[in-house]
Amino acid sequence: GVYLWQQQPKAKLTSTGAPASANRDANEAFQLAMQFERVQNDIPRAQQALERALAIDPRFAEARRYHGFNYIIQVVNGYSNDTSLAYKAEEELQQAARLDPNLISLPSAFTAV
Repeated sequence: GVYLWQQQPKAKLTSTGAPASANRDANEAFQLAMQFERVQNDIPRAQQALERALAIDPRFAEARRYHGFNYIIQVVNGYSNDTSLAYKAEEELQQAARLDPNLISLPSAFTAV
């Protein structure tokens, strides 16, 4: 049983622990976004990389979640004073929820928005 269990294909995950895209280029764009966001604290460039990931794979739920959450981060961190970004954030998170309702980080993202 252990042998057969080990032979089953493992689900690919992003560095955030969420399911990865089936598209390698979308995953690479997502990882670049995480580099910009987490290491360099460059939210605008992270957002651009997430937009690229979503252009490649519009069904990439974790990229969509980060893209939506970053709208709020833009306001909180002073990159923008456009409070309508909160509505965009909520729309993106709702779409991510439709794509993957089991995405573990969605409740906290919705709470932040």
